[in-house]
Amino acid sequence: MFCSKCGSKLPDNAKFCQKCGAPVSAGPQQSSDETTQILPPDAGAPVPVVTGVTGSSASNQPVITSPAPKKKEKAGKKSPIVIILLVLALIAVLLVGVVGGMFLVGSGGFAEAREILKDEGISGVFDVITGHYRENPHIGGHFVDDDDDEEEEDDDREEAEEADAGEGEQPETTPAVEPEEKNPVTITVRQVDNANFPHVTFYATVCDENGEVVKNLQKDDFSVNEIMSDGSLMQVGVDRVYQVMDSGKINIDMVMDKSGSMSGSSRMDKAKAAANAFINTVAAGDQMEIISFDSFVYLEQGFSSNLFDAERAVNGLTPSGQTALFDALYAALLDTFEQEGAKCVIAFTDGEENSSNHSYQDVLDLAVSTGIPVFLIGFGEAYHYDVLQRLAEACSGEFYSVDEVNMETLMEEIYTTIYREQQNYYVFDYTSKDSVNIDSARTIELTMSENSRFTGSYRKAYEPVPDIYGGFSAEYWDMDYMIPDSDVREVTEADLSGMSLAQLRIARNEVFARHGRQFKDNKLNEWFYSKNWYLSLSEKYTPADFDAIKPSPLSKLEIANVTFIKNYEDDLMATSLIYPDASRIKLTEYDLALSKPVLKKALEQMKTMTDTSILQSNMTLVETAINAQDITY
Repeated sequence: MFCSKCGSKLPDNAKFCQKCGAPVSAGPQQSSDETTQILPPDAGAPVPVVTGVTGSSASNQPVITSPAPKKKEKAGKKSPIVIILLVLALIAVLLVGVVGGMFLVGSGGFAEAREILKDEGISGVFDVITGHYRENPHIGGHFVDDDDDEEEEDDDREEAEEADAGEGEQPETTPAVEPEEKNPVTITVRQVDNANFPHVTFYATVCDENGEVVKNLQKDDFSVNEIMSDGSLMQVGVDRVYQVMDSGKINIDMVMDKSGSMSGSSRMDKAKAAANAFINTVAAGDQMEIISFDSFVYLEQGFSSNLFDAERAVNGLTPSGQTALFDALYAALLDTFEQEGAKCVIAFTDGEENSSNHSYQDVLDLAVSTGIPVFLIGFGEAYHYDVLQRLAEACSGEFYSVDEVNMETLMEEIYTTIYREQQNYYVFDYTSKDSVNIDSARTIELTMSENSRFTGSYRKAYEPVPDIYGGFSAEYWDMDYMIPDSDVREVTEADLSGMSLAQLRIARNEVFARHGRQFKDNKLNEWFYSKNWYLSLSEKYTPADFDAIKPSPLSKLEIANVTFIKNYEDDLMATSLIYPDASRIKLTEYDLALSKPVLKKALEQMKTMTDTSILQSNMTLVETAINAQDITY
């Protein structure tokens, strides 16, 4: 060892130069096992170097070692080479750390390296995952820092806790979630099919604010309730919801006016063209029926998916006669009721009703009872606008007034619009929870559920059990004929035994009905208009016109059978009870369609029967019938 001032040799462990007295300064010492440091010429701090380690506990683990931290002084501006080396060293450290999955950091080297970066205006550490420097030194899920930074963070944490002291613990609050805004929709229940009550199927449209159909709604989007006659509400579980276009059949009864007024201004030709154009758009599998009317009603083509037959039926229409619109609508509703799936009646007319046996109220009652919508189209100047509008709306349909000049185009558009609406119907199936109280109407309430992104509601009244019998006995309503072959063979007493007077009267008059005769008694007309064989007759006559035909259209065999049946009726009324079951079975309107002398005799007989509430009700019905207009056979 030599003196740094005079160069004299110094003894070991000397503190002062023995020659010049200058103090001796000790140089840095390096232990034999210390990691070698790479020191650039003007570096102010050592850079950590990655080295391998041995041993089972660290076989795949990179280690960063460095000398014990030293108190550092502020240095001047570092050279670019220093910065580059520092950055490369840091990248190497981080890359190896990510690969190995763990970091071992010395207590001072990393911090001193970061201080150098801060001096150069660079803060944070280099994230090998993102490729960027970042302030928070969390890399690969592990926290990398030196002890000084940990102490600074502890101090910051303590200061924050002291600042909060005395203010009380602040409760955690969940930020308010703004409710999702729901879109309004317009719901319309068009049809309620109650044919299989308590199983109910109903059909509804769902449209947005622009009138466009809202598609792809599911069962969870809806809520269905039944509101009973006493106002109580009963929630029902919907079995399934689907759209007709996905899995359903459409049945359209097209009712066409062929009265005499349709011959003017090519009205019939335009109506035929519009109907045929529409028929050609109907999808395979859907069904159509064609009913026409003048003074009478005609079944031109029964329900069929063979649309060529429907087109042929339309082309064969020839205008004549008056306007029996209500009879036609009534017959169409009865026929349509028998079909399965979506149903509707669409009728057009250019004139005012003047020839029907059925009334406005009859049609309305049947439409409400069966739940089938009726759509009406009027054109020309003779039809009754208000009547058609009120009837269509009351029957859950729509009324359309058409400009005669453009009637062909407009009618085709109307047909198509109604059909497209049916294709887009949502179908709801459910089973009513109340299958006992069936004597009064109840209401379906269809609402968009809380789970839906839409909002809207609609109520539709319906009758649990449809009244399609029109005052006739349900026991024989489905019979087409009382005696199917009375036109070709002799009727015997065995054929008539057990029939009521009402049934006997039908059996006698169906001989005339086969030839197209109508009747003075509207109840008879209603009965035969409910039979397709009668509607299908191409020739029909008023009672006066038929009776004026010479010779009679009836054969000798038919005349003999009519006489035999009439004598059997007279003998039954003279020798037997008119209403043998009046104490236990309520009389129908048709049972009461007898002459006044017969009704008076029946009333006297009833006074001798076992008194019941049903008997008292039946006696009141008979008295009312006696005071009404006399019946003409």
